[in-house]
Amino acid sequence: MLATLLLLLAPTLYVCFRLRSAQDFVKLPSLVLVIFIAWLAPQLFSVQTQDPTVFVGSTVYGLFGTLCFLALASGFRMGARRAPFRKFLPNAREVTTLAVILLSLISFLLNISYLDAIDANREISQWSGSGTIIAFFSSIRYVVFAASAIAFFKRPNVLLGIFFVINFYIMAVIAFGELRRTDMISLTLILFLVYFFVRRRLPPKSVIIAVVPVIAIIVFSIGELRSIQKLTFDGGGGIVDLFLSRSMWELDFQSIFASSVALAPDVRNGSYIIQYCLETLNFSFGAELWNDMVWQYVPAQLVGSSFKQSLIIGDRVSIYGDLVNYFGYSRSSGTTRTGIGSAFLDFGFVGALYFFIIGVICGRVFARAITGDPIAQSFYIALVTPVLISFTHSHSYFFALFPLLWTAQRGLIVLKRLQIGNGMSARRHRA
Repeated sequence: MLATLLLLLAPTLYVCFRLRSAQDFVKLPSLVLVIFIAWLAPQLFSVQTQDPTVFVGSTVYGLFGTLCFLALASGFRMGARRAPFRKFLPNAREVTTLAVILLSLISFLLNISYLDAIDANREISQWSGSGTIIAFFSSIRYVVFAASAIAFFKRPNVLLGIFFVINFYIMAVIAFGELRRTDMISLTLILFLVYFFVRRRLPPKSVIIAVVPVIAIIVFSIGELRSIQKLTFDGGGGIVDLFLSRSMWELDFQSIFASSVALAPDVRNGSYIIQYCLETLNFSFGAELWNDMVWQYVPAQLVGSSFKQSLIIGDRVSIYGDLVNYFGYSRSSGTTRTGIGSAFLDFGFVGALYFFIIGVICGRVFARAITGDPIAQSFYIALVTPVLISFTHSHSYFFALFPLLWTAQRGLIVLKRLQIGNGMSARRHRA
């Protein structure tokens, strides 16, 4: 039991001890280790001590989790080493004002529509139709907010400041107004990484010490906070309303944290999935990733729901029904397979290659970002959140979102070249 936990933590602790410079702290493996130490390890310990039925599955979960982390770290190192070195000219280092304005307007319209969809579907646990499409494409806010922040702090002016505030407002409303844990963590990470790439150093320790506990309390208490939001403010109150409410301060956060860790619903799901696969050898062989890609990129409004359904292999996320039939185990509503469980479901131990590929991709982007290219910096910052969600939710999240974020990054590059090209033409014409 303890040996499995130590094996899960050993690679992450090794990374901790090798942290030397500020640059080491912003590398992807260093950011992912927070998930392993603060989220996965406590839950795994609870599952192993409380649920003997899934002892084998939870043990393999720890071993496979270690393998996934090592695969990510190895891929990141390989990608960073093999990334082509480019010498950037000073004017090519800028995220142009034109790019910030146009992409910010697109992001703003998509995210305002997304917030309207949230309001319209507030009583529905699972959306369908155009709302899910808008929610997916509104994720370009990660790239756009990072780009606008880097552009503003490197070249402060009123116009860039206005669009930085607009993008910050969108991120903050979705994160703290709608109590979205993913966006809370994403907003915090984006500001942390922007600070590093602009200043080339980490934020002051006092800021980190002040912010991290607050985010941790909110994240682990999110269920209770949403209940207060729903009962007190009809689902519309934000984090400021909650902090001013009496119900918020009556919560026993210590008990909530202990209860959340003890229940360990996500790691428990993943452990049952792994034990099911080991006992039945019923793997998906890539269907998990394929089905999620189809779900995101094939619009039923255009091709028809029957055609879209025909592209799905088996039943999407059918594993939960299999667990009920085989073990009599029902997952809690809203919980996940975790990326470790979903990757094992696809290909068993070979599923760790998913995280190796993720590491290679992010390593290549980081190698360009660290040379000073702000578009690569924006792209790298935007990729960090999908990577973390690929561990906490499903490995397919990164691959489903990557094409969208890559397209937003290409938009920054195209608009940069367009503005620089127009400037050069104008200078030649005057000459």
